[in-house]
Amino acid sequence: MVMCLQRALYRMKQAGSCWWMFFSVTLEKLGFIATEVEKSFYIFKQGGNTMAFWIHMDNGLIVSDSLELVAAFRWQLEETLKITWSASVDRIVTLLPPTSAVAAATDPIVAIDSTEYQSVLGEISDVACGTRPDMSHLVTLLAGHSAGKTEQHWEALDHLVGYLQMKWGAAMVFSRGEDVVALWTDAGWEGDYERSQTGYILTFCGFAILWGSCRKMVVDLSTCASEYVSLLNSKKYLMQALSHISDLGLKPPTQLRCDHEAAVNVSLKNKSHTCTRYLNTEFVCE
Repeated sequence: MVMCLQRALYRMKQAGSCWWMFFSVTLEKLGFIATEVEKSFYIFKQGGNTMAFWIHMDNGLIVSDSLELVAAFRWQLEETLKITWSASVDRIVTLLPPTSAVAAATDPIVAIDSTEYQSVLGEISDVACGTRPDMSHLVTLLAGHSAGKTEQHWEALDHLVGYLQMKWGAAMVFSRGEDVVALWTDAGWEGDYERSQTGYILTFCGFAILWGSCRKMVVDLSTCASEYVSLLNSKKYLMQALSHISDLGLKPPTQLRCDHEAAVNVSLKNKSHTCTRYLNTEFVCE
């Protein structure tokens, strides 16, 4: 006998897909349009007002220049769904409680398996990616040793947890600055396995909105190539951010920031020499 469910059940494999199909159709009926770059980011425009809605699983965030528009959206949602509403973002929920402390040099080292190491690192990664750019670089380095970790890696991870515990009250401050989207990039050369480490931070109105640090997939032949490839790879995040910002009806000027003069000359002035002739400079210049 084969039985057919009339609706999806929580924790079933199909539950997430069914929920997304239902909610996306609900938003479309209300006049929301999914952005091209990120399908979980919706835009609603009425007259001269704009409302942006981002959904992650069963949590969402609404930003609008009209309180009346937000109130109408809330009323329409409550006609269909049972929702919990908050007028402001008063806290950020994470999996990591602020209870760990920095290990002393005399403390015994407790052996753990890779699963526990990866579990703690995964919880910290959520914080580093969402609200703490100061931890992004170290989290990336520790993640590169998840499979072949040593006692030194666990000590470094424990120290990072202690740093987070001591700085738990620190917060990113939103302050209005110049209406410019700026991309700052930097890169090392010949790191682990001869691959360079690269990092970027994207700011809008003087405030960081996106950041990251990772090890490159290729081996760069020079410091100039390392800096240029970092600029090249980071610009894709700039293009995605500009797409979201344009959906909000804004068209701010952009800036690319790089501290390597040779890489700047290659990307903007189309200057090259033997070590960089293989690089395609068109993408960065556009």
